[in-house]
Order: sequence, then C-alpha cells, then structure tokens
Amino acid sequence: MRVPTESLNIFSCLAKGNPARENFLSQAFLFLVRKLLESEKKESQEFAKELLGKICNLDFFAEKNIWLTTEEKITTGRLDIKIETSSKLIYLENKVDAGFGNLQLERYKEDLDKQQKNVKKIVLITKYGVCEKLKKMVDNSWMWDQIYDHITRLKEKYRKDLPHIDLFFIDHLSNYMEEEHMTIKKVSSAFTEGIKSMLNLIEQIRFVLGEKDCKITARSAGEKFNGFYFKVSEDSSVQDWIGIFYYDNYRKPSQDQMVFELKELEIPRDAVSKCNFHIEFDKKRFSEPSLILSFEECNFFTFEKDKQLDILREFLQEGMNLIKEYRYSDK
Repeated sequence: MRVPTESLNIFSCLAKGNPARENFLSQAFLFLVRKLLESEKKESQEFAKELLGKICNLDFFAEKNIWLTTEEKITTGRLDIKIETSSKLIYLENKVDAGFGNLQLERYKEDLDKQQKNVKKIVLITKYGVCEKLKKMVDNSWMWDQIYDHITRLKEKYRKDLPHIDLFFIDHLSNYMEEEHMTIKKVSSAFTEGIKSMLNLIEQIRFVLGEKDCKITARSAGEKFNGFYFKVSEDSSVQDWIGIFYYDNYRKPSQDQMVFELKELEIPRDAVSKCNFHIEFDKKRFSEPSLILSFEECNFFTFEKDKQLDILREFLQEGMNLIKEYRYSDK
C-alpha cells in the first residue's frame, strides 16, 4: 500500500526504532526546544523560552544560555530532562506508562539540594495527572495534554514569524503527541453514529463466522480491540481472533482495517503473492502474523450491506485457507 507523503510523521517514524515511549517523548520534546533555541529567528527562541517558562513557572527570556540534556546520570539516579542556566536548575521527570522508582522524587530532591544554583525546581509531567501527595513533592506538575495546549497556543501566537522548518517540527511533534494519545480531544456528535456503525460491523463479522460454521468461543472487546475469538472447526485446538484494533502495539491508529490473527502458523513469505489481502508479519505490531483487510483500499464503506458481506466472506475464507494449509498444531 502506498502511504501518502503528507501522512508520514518524522517523530512517528523515528519512534519505531525506540521501544521506550517515555524516553523517546522526552527526546522528541527536547529536540524541538533545542531546535527553536538555536534558530536564528528571535521569534523561534522566544517560543522556546516561553514554553519552558510556562512549564517551570520561571522567566527564561533574559537567559543567554540554556543547556538541555536527557538521560543524564546524577548521584541519586538518572534524569529524564535537565534544564540548566547560569542561575537555574530544573529536574524534569516524565511519566507516561512506568511508575515511580523507590523514593525516586526524594532522591532527586536530595541531589538537587546539593547544587549551587539560585533557583532549583523539580517538575513532573504525566499523561493522566497526579494525586495531591505527589503534587506536594514537586514544584510544578503538568499533564502532556496541557503541554500540547501550550504548544498549540504559542504556535498561533508566533506562527506568522516562524520559519517553515520550525513550524514543520512543531506540527510534527504536536501530531505525534496526538498519535500517542497524549492529548484529550472533544467528543463530537459523530460518536453516536460511529458506535452504531461499529456495532453493525461486529454483527456482520458474527454473521459471516456463522455462515462458515466457525465456532465463536468468546466475544472479545477491550481497551484497544473489538472482535471475536473463534475456532475454524469443532476439532481445532486453536482459537483464532478476528476484529478491529483501535490501535496496534506501536500505539498507532489501526481502526481503518480488519485484523485476522493467524495463530500457530508457519507461513512462507512467498505465500503473500498468492493472497488477495496483505499479510502482516511484524509481531511487534500485532501479537501474531495477521491477515489485513484495509477498508480504504477496498472502498468498503461505499458499498451496500450485501457487497460488504461478500468482502468479509472472501477475507474470512482466505484466512481459513491459510490455516488449513499452514497450521502446524492441527496436522
């Protein structure tokens, strides 16, 4: 499938080689701030200084030099981000998925208290916010959604004066934060019709599975998926899965396709050329090699119900043919 160039995000592409989400988000954020600080345009520098000032609740406009580092080792641990000037020192901790280490914030404060700076702070950025107890242990705390809002507001304030390359990186970081679900979006009235359509699709899947005499063993719905576990035959020892992933294991949106996870199969690569549908071999994306039905490529949503059911029948049958030919546990 050809991916339109405009849909590619530089940070999303780089993140695929970096499984540590927290570390990469810290690095991406710091890259943007450094890029703006190093710009020849005064407005880009002011954008970065105002953003840092908002996060740290400090004034950085008079600072001639601002040093930014990630993953710096200190006497009591390793910092996500360190922000330093001639008079200021800020330890910034980024928490997305992982919890806190043993006395982590206390250890940071112990090291910070030893430093010879006029202004010293610990700032915490999280995905979902923090309890009152944690808030009292740091000087400032933010959610990434709030950082996203700060960036959006500053982009509108400085847009007409920023170089295209700086706007490019600002837009790409903002879009990457959206892809990683670091932002909270408004729910529109399309939600109601969207839920109805999704349930219609689930019923279509159920109908086609019944036509093929597949035994549904469980209705399966969770944070990132919606579908069915089933057996292709009564005597099969394996439960397969078919349905929708809202996002894959890279946390990239994938609700525009149907996934048929092919468990316990040894599929040769040359089998791809014989299939009408794409086979995804990347187990980091989905837990098993999977047959993929792209709704966009087959114009699924433009057809009436009967044609949609025909597409699902063909998709399910192709997966069943692969199972019959390549499943090792049932041989």
